[in-house]
Amino acid sequence: MNLKIAAIAGDGIGPEVLSEALQALRLLCDQEGVDLSVDEFPFGADHYLSTGELLPDAFVGRVRDDYHAVLFGAVGDPRIRDDAYGRGILLRLRQELDLYVNYRPYAFRALNGLFREQLLDCVVFRENTEDVYTASGGLLSRGGRNVLAIENAIFTREAVERIVRCAFRHAATEGRRSVMLCDKGNAMKFAGALWREVFRDVAAEHPGIEARHMYIDAACMELVRDPGRFDVVVASNLFGDILSDLAAQMAGGIGFSPSANRNPDHPHFLGLYEPVHGSAPDIAGQGLANPAGALLSVALLLRDHGLKTAHDRMVQAVTATVASGLRTRDAGGQASTAAFGAAVRRQLSA
Repeated sequence: MNLKIAAIAGDGIGPEVLSEALQALRLLCDQEGVDLSVDEFPFGADHYLSTGELLPDAFVGRVRDDYHAVLFGAVGDPRIRDDAYGRGILLRLRQELDLYVNYRPYAFRALNGLFREQLLDCVVFRENTEDVYTASGGLLSRGGRNVLAIENAIFTREAVERIVRCAFRHAATEGRRSVMLCDKGNAMKFAGALWREVFRDVAAEHPGIEARHMYIDAACMELVRDPGRFDVVVASNLFGDILSDLAAQMAGGIGFSPSANRNPDHPHFLGLYEPVHGSAPDIAGQGLANPAGALLSVALLLRDHGLKTAHDRMVQAVTATVASGLRTRDAGGQASTAAFGAAVRRQLSA
């Protein structure tokens, strides 16, 4: 078996966490007999500021055709104020590769006890290509302070249906008990009607799975009050973004949160895997970043490549490292990025 990865470290703490992720990936692939090749690309703030280039036009097609996956660090640099910078790298890859599933699991049990007695064990399916992330809208100035801002939320039935189907399919194959739609249909009349109609239609095809609904504001409150109510969650791009970050904090902190951006219909390219934390420029280069999210993103990549045993071993190694008391500062410890990564590799080699 072979595995070919395009690695983009990006900005801030991205290079630090991606270094640990790649070291662990190489170790696991060596142990599992996987022929791994990694090509590292320089795309990020330094490259942009020196060349004016975000991503070469041919790069997206090359990634889709020549690689199994992209492993990504982080994007964002205080030297670049234009929001188009971040959209031109990460969002472009998501949209042009049609990675319509943003999959985020939250079951990191070793840290749950630091925050509450109840365990959180849920997965969020976030639609990844539409909503307000399409940059549809504009500013209309009527002179002076009279400015009108329009931000269009775009939804198509095709996009809504395929993400809802993915959520129910996951629940069915993984033995999950329920799928919850989180929306704001009482305020977003037309989008709400579309999401609910699709949700009802797909739910009818899965009578053994409980179909549930909750408004996004109520869902945020209930996630804090009673996390055990949440199993599989499906939501639009914006609401999924908000809810999944809250779930990350409930599960121990955003530094532990992995994600997979996928298109399950693609025959070769698995997707883009990344920790969901930002570039954290204030701590970059200091060895303070938590690499767990990047390590667990590698676990998702391995699982999607058919390496379930390697996935489980990575999750167990990260969990055991945290349970041993070795933690980075965001989790109440003093371990450096490199020390945490080395400890995980020792667990993998034990």
